[in-house]
Amino acid sequence: MLKLTSFHLYGKTTIAPAPLKRAWLDRLPQKFGYRCLPLTMGNQLGWEINCSHHVTATLTESGIEIDVDDDKQQLVDNHFGGNILSFYPGFLFRTPPGWDLLITGPSNRPKHGISPLTALIESDWASYSFSMNWVMTEVGTQVTFAQGEAFCQIVPIQRGLNSQFEAQICDLDSDLKTKSEYEAWSKSRKSTLNADVITWDKKYHQGLTPLGETNVADHQRSLSLSEFIDRRQGEDPELDNQSDTPT
Repeated sequence: MLKLTSFHLYGKTTIAPAPLKRAWLDRLPQKFGYRCLPLTMGNQLGWEINCSHHVTATLTESGIEIDVDDDKQQLVDNHFGGNILSFYPGFLFRTPPGWDLLITGPSNRPKHGISPLTALIESDWASYSFSMNWVMTEVGTQVTFAQGEAFCQIVPIQRGLNSQFEAQICDLDSDLKTKSEYEAWSKSRKSTLNADVITWDKKYHQGLTPLGETNVADHQRSLSLSEFIDRRQGEDPELDNQSDTPT
């Protein structure tokens, strides 16, 4: 099994596998969104890093006003200036050779007035920690991150994998099998949406093609990610975050 190691540097943030559930999905009628398997798989992609303190931030004409419930915290600041809010995970991550770490906001957790930025770090060799940066988008809007709320999501990605793809656009008629499957799904979808009672077509959820054929041996309905096993010894270090942005 591949190893993902987090070296604790400072602070009291926590790391946990990204969960399937979202509060906004729970509020939908009949929790309908949970029927969308691609969405719930995206919810669970990677690990979330959670706030150690309660944070509020307000974008003003002159910058960001930050209020944290601990004056000595090392969690968040305005290191970049402007409208950028920077969080510090307090960990240095190490991945296996050839694996990078995608750093982004918690998936499918929208927040009004702020948007996460995405970064990629070569975490198999770089002995640098990093900041998770958000761009505040609306002057006068107060944004809150509660204690225990996720502010970052990390996802290991094999280096160079995307560059191995030759991207192309083709006519659907060039693949008759895919065309017949798509047309079967499209017809079923239109019938479902026009019905008085909308039912749940479970074929994708079950790993079946629109024609009801089984052809996916490794189909997944959920992700099972490892918890981080705490192998630290002694007391937590009291290191300065030094504005953790690799340069």
